[in-house]
Amino acid sequence: MKTFLVPVVLIIFGHTEGFDIKRLHPVGSHFEDASALKENGRHSAVPKIIGGVSASLGEIPFQVSVDVDGYWFNGGAIIHPWYILTNAFYAPEAKTFTIYAGVIKRHGDESSRQVMVATEKYVHEDFNKTTMQANIALLKLPKGLEFNQYVSAAYLPANDYSFANEVAWVSGWGNDHIHGEYAPTLQVAKVTIISNEECLKAWPDYVVSSTLCTAAEYGVGECNGDAGGPLFTNSTVGTRSLLVGIVNFHAASSCGKEPDVYTRVSSYRQWIENHIE
Repeated sequence: MKTFLVPVVLIIFGHTEGFDIKRLHPVGSHFEDASALKENGRHSAVPKIIGGVSASLGEIPFQVSVDVDGYWFNGGAIIHPWYILTNAFYAPEAKTFTIYAGVIKRHGDESSRQVMVATEKYVHEDFNKTTMQANIALLKLPKGLEFNQYVSAAYLPANDYSFANEVAWVSGWGNDHIHGEYAPTLQVAKVTIISNEECLKAWPDYVVSSTLCTAAEYGVGECNGDAGGPLFTNSTVGTRSLLVGIVNFHAASSCGKEPDVYTRVSSYRQWIENHIE
């Protein structure tokens, strides 16, 4: 049905109706409160957010930018003072990951900026670049981030609730169209999560229980340069965000032409907890 996929990163900010607060669980004892969270038929470029608006500083305090070996660029999400959750696409061969937290500019010059260089990584053992399954990785920082109003963690979902038909938000510094430039300021776009059954119609060879999709809407969603970034909803209590997805891939021919595909975070919660010390 389509010939190309593109790995992407973005985050989603939104209020979720009918959400059970008991499904929210932080990771680890140091989890703090949030303040405001072409190969094998795929295009291998990193996607970016399209159809979004610029985020304000501190609005998405768990968003980070990640420079991989000084060459590739990813997004990521803070889930613990010592750990960043991202995608696995470039991680297996990479040596260094430079992480910028507390910024809305990609590398940032804000006084709130915290920069760390990570060399320790955990790539999911089932990651497959052909099928894009298990596209998830953890980066361990050399020291803990200082949590404040600009830097904090997102919650992880505790079970495999589908989130179908719920509003979410995706964010990143990716292109605003398929051949565009990276955004100078963090972008955030509103999207709608769809069922895997609906997503299978577009991606029959790629959608499994551990993936999550958002509805196709031309000109809105993830695009080149957004890979590894978070898709999130907000709980009905406070403003702590629930990290439901990690940007995985989108149609390479045109951003938003087909449903965007994410790694479903809840499917890997146990794997994440097994690697957090």
